[in-house]
Amino acid sequence: MNRPLFYNPKFRTQYGIEVRRMRENMDITQEELGKRIGCTPSYVSSIELGRTEQPGKEIKEKLDRMIEKYGGYQMFTW
Repeated sequence: MNRPLFYNPKFRTQYGIEVRRMRENMDITQEELGKRIGCTPSYVSSIELGRTEQPGKEIKEKLDRMIEKYGGYQMFTW
C-alpha cells in the first residue's frame, strides 16, 4: 500500500525543518507566515515540528513555492 509521504515521520520532520529554514530566511514570524498561507501560527508550528500529517493542498503549494524561493530547495513532490 502506497501511503502519502506525510505518513512518514522522518519526512514530516525534514519538511518542517525546511519550512522553518525558509521562514527564518524570510525573517518573518510564525504568525506572519500563517497569514501568508492562510492558517494559524499554531498550525505553522505543527508543520515546523513535524506534527502535521497532511497539510491541505493549497497550503502545501504555497509552502513549496516559498521554500523554492526563500529556502533554496524544492525537494518535495506531491
